[in-house]
Amino acid sequence: MIFDFSFEEVMRLSNLKRWGIVEMSRSQSVAEHSYNVAMIAAYIVDRLPNEARPAGLREAVTNWSLVHDLPELLTGDIPTPIKEEIGEALKKAERKLFPQIMMYKDNVGKLGLAICKVADLMEAIQFANRFCVDSRKKEIIDEMVWKMEEVATENLDTDTAIVLDKVMGDIWNEEKTL
Repeated sequence: MIFDFSFEEVMRLSNLKRWGIVEMSRSQSVAEHSYNVAMIAAYIVDRLPNEARPAGLREAVTNWSLVHDLPELLTGDIPTPIKEEIGEALKKAERKLFPQIMMYKDNVGKLGLAICKVADLMEAIQFANRFCVDSRKKEIIDEMVWKMEEVATENLDTDTAIVLDKVMGDIWNEEKTL
């Protein structure tokens, strides 16, 4: 068993599609998304000043980023409006059904969870910006940007939130110059 699933089940992530209710010009798998989130999260951690980076943070955020969507093997990619409506019940069910995966979440800490969520949203924004052909593209991206900024400051001390906000800004500026 790997993270509450067999190896064969985990490999199905490469065929499990995201963006079920948003029209995209190409599909994206959960595996592709998780890999990208892990790369962005590691990139963020590597740019934090040493004093803002607890020991083991890079490994913890990379691990959590890679497994954060494994429960979707059973649920599929649940659209955000539904997730928001059933949020607490979904979290409770995931904790009960996927204890090994939740150990990674428990080990990542507040800062790590914020970094992973920011990376998750950053990845979704970049994918939507490149491939969304939905008539609601602007609203979809604006909502994700708002959530990303909220997550970056939520539940973090002011100094850490400022550092994370600066790193996010640096990443966006670097992305625009590529």
